[in-house]
Amino acid sequence: SGGKYATFVAVELMEKFRRTFRIEASAENTIISGWSMGGYGAVYLGWKYPEVFSKIIAFAPALLTKNLEAWIPLDQDRNEAYYRMIFGDIATASKRDVNPEVLARELAARNHPVPPVYVACGQEDFLLGNNLEFVEFLKGQGIAHEFHTGPGVHSLEFWNQYMEDAIQWAVGAPRAVQS
Repeated sequence: SGGKYATFVAVELMEKFRRTFRIEASAENTIISGWSMGGYGAVYLGWKYPEVFSKIIAFAPALLTKNLEAWIPLDQDRNEAYYRMIFGDIATASKRDVNPEVLARELAARNHPVPPVYVACGQEDFLLGNNLEFVEFLKGQGIAHEFHTGPGVHSLEFWNQYMEDAIQWAVGAPRAVQS
């Protein structure tokens, strides 16, 4: 769902970047990242297009597809039409590939490696429970991941605390120990 944004970002935009900046066209050297709904997008695109992205960084990803019907009435900034635009049929979103968990299972069923994920979410973030459920999914599926949490809310101030570590994780650089 969400129109053609997925193919625009993962295919057209990546091709444009690679041609314009003469960037090597390999998944092994391509990482996707985002926060909040962009964190959802990073996980979704990373697993929808594993031939494009090798690693995913998601700061408090809004992985809402499993409980959209319960979530929508709580969101005071957006309405059902907004979520329908992104996820399509709300009643079936958890069972379709708009749910990253479905994508990960499909990759595993095809014996395709599932790109690893770095997740950071504040302890006071309204998406913490959602993120903890996601981490349990990652563990249960044996998907390589790192999860970090600490004092903080749904904000750039919290995510910026983990930005350098996330990038070092993604590129395989030596890292300072995180608490």
